[in-house]
Amino acid sequence: MPAPEVTVVNFASQMSVGGQGNPAISYSSQNPVFLPFVHSLPPVYRPPSMVRVSVDSFGRQADGKSNGTDMTPDGRYVVFDSEATNLVPNDSNGVPDVFVYDQQTGQTTRVSVGANGTQGNGPSSGGKISADGRFVAFASRATSLAAVDADAFQDVFVHDRETGETALISLGHDGAPSDGDSGWPDISADGRYVVFESSAVNLDPGDTDTQNDVFLHDRQSPRTMVISTMLGDNSIGGETPSISADGRFTAFAYDNDIYLYDHSLAKLHRAYQGSGGYYAGQNPEISGDGNFIVYETVTYDDIPWPPGPVNHYDLKRYDRQADTSEFFSNSVQPFFGSSPNPTVSLNGRFTAFGDGLIFELDFHTEEVVVVSTNLNGESANGVSVARAISADGRIIMMESVATNLVADDTNGVQDVYLRDRGSP
Repeated sequence: MPAPEVTVVNFASQMSVGGQGNPAISYSSQNPVFLPFVHSLPPVYRPPSMVRVSVDSFGRQADGKSNGTDMTPDGRYVVFDSEATNLVPNDSNGVPDVFVYDQQTGQTTRVSVGANGTQGNGPSSGGKISADGRFVAFASRATSLAAVDADAFQDVFVHDRETGETALISLGHDGAPSDGDSGWPDISADGRYVVFESSAVNLDPGDTDTQNDVFLHDRQSPRTMVISTMLGDNSIGGETPSISADGRFTAFAYDNDIYLYDHSLAKLHRAYQGSGGYYAGQNPEISGDGNFIVYETVTYDDIPWPPGPVNHYDLKRYDRQADTSEFFSNSVQPFFGSSPNPTVSLNGRFTAFGDGLIFELDFHTEEVVVVSTNLNGESANGVSVARAISADGRIIMMESVATNLVADDTNGVQDVYLRDRGSP
């Protein structure tokens, strides 16, 4: 008589971390087996790697420039836009498109398409992806992606990689086309909320000014609301928004300051205030848990000797719970004419930054390492920019014009790479 089948179902992930809890259960109706709860498992070693991801599904290099824009927290899916025409079959529109590379399968797919796969008749860029890789928000001037898009302005769309549908997000509150350009989208982990900037004035009746504003769109309602409106008695605008994983918090910049909007409380807070054009705050990115914002500040110095006037950039991190900002450039390096362009991990512990060389900083230990290197430890021989970092800080997504990061890089254009530092 054959032994009864045992089906293993592990419930350890549902238990409190470090608590006593009940044992994890392996269950079969014929033969229940109880396994002890394992508090910690030996780390799995992962060797360091450098992979070029702006390639087609056969690993062949792109014939045009590519820009990295986002990746999922686990580093599996990478979003980039590209001028290349050879990444997918039948790419004949002659404009940049948005692509998703699956690191697990090696497949590259184009997502800036209509519901029936129709390619865009205008350039697309700025893709942001949900945590599971299903939804991609992006900006496009194409009018062929959604039936209701009849205007000549740049709009924001969300493509569902599971159903193939593409939805127009930057639509007027009465269903009419928007009357201004929209861009710089970001999307929550579950794909429900999308934030973006727009010069349109017909997206929300509550938008009564003519400034560039930040909007929050709930795909479930669906409703679009302006969130960069009033702070006290002052009317403000907004740009470059970044949303937390649950969609509750949005960070954005405006007029040298950094702002934080709490969707749950409908409350707007100034997280950082610049001073008269000096120490201007810009390029904010919020951590997935909503507790931290990394951003850069810039000052202008008129230096009489060559190279003359320069900008100085510094890296800062805002702690929402403490309502304070920390200054990190002194412990990292003085940025001299080079923007940090920071990106932050899910829990705010790690940031990757740099425009030229790329660094990774552990905020807990203040350890800094250079990550724009090949596996021989040689620095990139061209400008590199950090674009995203994995939840555990292990994987950094970057774009680079370097030719020495991987073997056989002969296309002579900027590519997108994943740098895995390895573990432990």
